[in-house]
Amino acid sequence: MKWLAALLMAVTAAAASSQEWVQQANQALEDENFTLAAELLEKVLTESPDDHETRFQLAYAYTRLGEHDKAIEGYRQVVEAKPDLIAAQVNLSMLLMQNGSAQEALPHLQAVTEARPDDARFRLFLAQALLDARRFEDAVPAFERALELNPSSADAALGMGQSLELSGRLAEAAQAYRKGAAIDPKIANMLLGLAQTLEERGDVDQALPLYGEYLTANSDAVHVRERLGILLMNQGRYEEAIAELAPAVERKPTPANREALAQAFLMTDRRSEALGLLQDALQNDPSNTELLVRYANVLLHSGETEKAAQHYYTAIKRAPDHVDAWNGLAFSLYKMENFPGTLKALIQARMKAPLKPAALYLRAITEDKLQMYKEALASYQEFLATNPGMEDEEWKSQQRIKVIKKVLEPR
Repeated sequence: MKWLAALLMAVTAAAASSQEWVQQANQALEDENFTLAAELLEKVLTESPDDHETRFQLAYAYTRLGEHDKAIEGYRQVVEAKPDLIAAQVNLSMLLMQNGSAQEALPHLQAVTEARPDDARFRLFLAQALLDARRFEDAVPAFERALELNPSSADAALGMGQSLELSGRLAEAAQAYRKGAAIDPKIANMLLGLAQTLEERGDVDQALPLYGEYLTANSDAVHVRERLGILLMNQGRYEEAIAELAPAVERKPTPANREALAQAFLMTDRRSEALGLLQDALQNDPSNTELLVRYANVLLHSGETEKAAQHYYTAIKRAPDHVDAWNGLAFSLYKMENFPGTLKALIQARMKAPLKPAALYLRAITEDKLQMYKEALASYQEFLATNPGMEDEEWKSQQRIKVIKKVLEPR
């Protein structure tokens, strides 16, 4: 019987050791000494592998140590043995989501929400897992339920908007973000991404008010104000464009917003203001040939023909193949009554690219001025063949063709 007594003593000693390790581990967890806690809890499990409470605590210690794979495996064993332990299901789900395995987390969160259907926090976890698993349509009612249980949840409001947006229900997403912004003003920032998505889809009319709403909450976002101004200008809403672009230029002038504002000024017959902006832009970027040509264009349309010609000539010296510069120079020289120079510039332009209708008409009237009637007749006819949609110039061309044909008739 001595062997039985020895066995009982050994079992009792082991139990005492395990109990002591558990106490020390609990103290280590309270002290946030997770390395020591894990070492002690591992010893306990060596003696008692079916102690699921200890395995749960060890998984928690692994989590705090950043050893997520070990923690996940530990929680899996606990959940398998005790599926009704809500804390283990939740902790396992959170780790799986953190590791990018939202789809794997879903069954655990569904089990949790079935056990506690009115817990807003668990409903939010489930909705977020559906969103992360890219099950956007399923995520929408899940976030709706989370908001019903906790209407002040900013996370649920944000997730609702994101789920709707990613489901392609953009109008509903905008409304969800607006409601969310009433809970947390930062959610209004999501309107910017939504506006950009709508713009990329070609729904500019829907994007514009969202850009405006974003700017209401973020008035210093110069790049967004600049984008809104350009979109308004593209729609022919020049005064509204100026209202957005002028503050952008004032706060943070860039070549892009200066040029856009100058274009809006031109479209509203405010040429002097446009010239000032382009001149400032050139001073900041004097090597920009495209900007130089735009500036020359404004000078030409403002009646400053000689200055325009000088700037076109400078642009051509920098970029000899610049078609717009050659065409601009041709128009400038015509206004200065340098008709041979006009034709030379048009020849150069045509060598770079086919002439546009306006340049064809310019060539025709220049040849006409120089009494080059055969050439003028051909140019007028070529101009009309393009169906240019220039009523006055078409009518004048038709009349000149009649006159020139009579001039060219044999006598």
